[in-house]
Amino acid sequence: MVQFCEGYLRSVASRKVADFKSTAESQLQHFTVFEEQLSVYLSQAVRSSCEVAQLRRAEWRRDTMYARDLWRKVSSVVDEYGKFDRSPMSCQFLKMDLREDSQRQRLKLVANTHGTLHEDARRTMPAEEVDEGEGGINEGLDHVGMPLQSGPLTSSSQADEGSLGSDELLETQVTEQEQTARKLWSVQCKMLVMARALPGNLVFSLSSLSFNADDDSEEFGHLSPLMDYYAMNERWELSQVRAVFSRRYLHQNKALEIFFTDRSSAFLVFSSPREVREVVKRLPKVGTGAEYDLPQSRSTSLAQPHQLFRRSSVTAKWQRREISNFDYLMYLNTITGRTYNDLNQYPIFPWVLADYSSNILDLDDPSSFRDLSKPVGALNGQRLARLEERLESWEDERIPPFLYGTHYSTMAFVLHWLVRVEPFTTAHIQFHDGVFDQGSRMFNSILQSWNNVCSDSANVKELIPELFYLPEMLTNHNKFYLGRRGACEEGEVIGDVDLPPWADSPQEFIHLHREALESEYVSRNLHHWIDLIFGCKQRGEESVKAKNTFYYLTYQGSIDLDATTDPQLRKGLEDQIRHFGQTPSQLLTEPHPSRHPCCQGEPSGPHPGGFPSRPSPGCRATGHPGHAHSSGPALPLLLPSLLHHLIFLLLVLLC
Repeated sequence: MVQFCEGYLRSVASRKVADFKSTAESQLQHFTVFEEQLSVYLSQAVRSSCEVAQLRRAEWRRDTMYARDLWRKVSSVVDEYGKFDRSPMSCQFLKMDLREDSQRQRLKLVANTHGTLHEDARRTMPAEEVDEGEGGINEGLDHVGMPLQSGPLTSSSQADEGSLGSDELLETQVTEQEQTARKLWSVQCKMLVMARALPGNLVFSLSSLSFNADDDSEEFGHLSPLMDYYAMNERWELSQVRAVFSRRYLHQNKALEIFFTDRSSAFLVFSSPREVREVVKRLPKVGTGAEYDLPQSRSTSLAQPHQLFRRSSVTAKWQRREISNFDYLMYLNTITGRTYNDLNQYPIFPWVLADYSSNILDLDDPSSFRDLSKPVGALNGQRLARLEERLESWEDERIPPFLYGTHYSTMAFVLHWLVRVEPFTTAHIQFHDGVFDQGSRMFNSILQSWNNVCSDSANVKELIPELFYLPEMLTNHNKFYLGRRGACEEGEVIGDVDLPPWADSPQEFIHLHREALESEYVSRNLHHWIDLIFGCKQRGEESVKAKNTFYYLTYQGSIDLDATTDPQLRKGLEDQIRHFGQTPSQLLTEPHPSRHPCCQGEPSGPHPGGFPSRPSPGCRATGHPGHAHSSGPALPLLLPSLLHHLIFLLLVLLC
């Protein structure tokens, strides 16, 4: 009996112990699950709270920007002199209005209320000297950006999942509910400003989209000097979207460029092509706009450049001379991803002239023009021979051989041309570590620039569109001190750009330069240059035959960044892609068609695109169409604009 009782008690005790262990394990498991769920909830709550705070700050910055703009407009009308104020302080500094016209020209300069002489950016100079100047390139290329990082898709509907009972959290949840009513979907992305990628969120509501910059990011601090020039916390109505293009960033097909009806645009970088497609789904079906005769569909927005080129009828219009050479080049730049929003992928235009020393420019003389069938690096036979000799002795098995170590379009070159115009002046100073570049490397003279690209082995740059429509880039209207001429900085203070003898003013130079672009010689030969930049001679064996090979990382498809797992190696590759230049997307693998010959009976009126015809030889042209400083032939084109402003002024006075 005793043994039976002992056995029974042992069995009962063992069962109790087992039950206790099972209960303890179950409780521990439940506690672990609860802890994990609580951690997820708290992280979501913190993330949502941070997002709401970021939205509030972005809203405040937007309201502040709108209020300042409104005050500037109102104060300029109601003060003592109104719009007719010409006092010295009424418009001391100017900046470029970054909105485009219908030809993708940025013609307008506006008052820069936050302008400065950038005196802290001066290099060594006499203290009493404050004069004009211009900037140059830095061959060191030591400016680096941040590697591409974008977060996953997020949904604002996750905000209201529970309560911890505190008044502060309840306040946050009410705010989140209000935000949820306005915000339907958001995605982490980066907005490209100049050449920097600013992190933030793209937020969609029922009728609008907005970009809210992450003001805690490192890039936000770097971009703070440019805040007065770029809307980094902008909101647009969805009805304002007029065109959407698929874009590449660092050779990756992970970006979009959105154009709006107010002629502004935004370049947004995402973390994957899937996110790009998700964003396009939520945008209106506008395609690439109505300008290029393409279907206004989402598939058009996602199409690759060579597909857009094949489907569009713009090339046929150019062949029939229905559009100008300028408009056609802007079309090619646009569909291949060249954009004003990325200084590393800026639009490319050709050197068209070779005569910068004659007193009169003869556009009927072929010797006045550059050979458009050759790249800039092959224009000088002696330089080309030196480069080919280096190419023949190439022994690096890791890097494919190339002729030119620098590209024809880089951020440094764009800032070199536009150093006199804000916001490029500020970007130039940032690029050169807080100071202006050396005076000997500044853009001092058109003739000197041409001689440099024809002789310097490290200088094969082409031109930018502004050299065909913006005379202000040739004058130092903001009176920056940009150094002195000469290698020892002992020459005269750098002033406006020295013009060729055949141009008496910046306006006349731009006019004749544009006339040269639209000339019959260029029209007959432009397709050769297109083959080099956008076509069959851009890469492959044809590029080797055409003496048109560049460093391998400048070409799309040369490297798969996503397959590079080493963060340090990836950052190094990204920096090289940024600073060695980026070749445009290739549009065709066969020769580009030539333009049809000019008809004998064709009238000598304005060129297609609204550009006036060239004056007779020896005639001085002083106007430029559509420009605020035009005169002469452009005056009839200005009359509608003048009438519009007069009517607006009368309405303001009557009110």
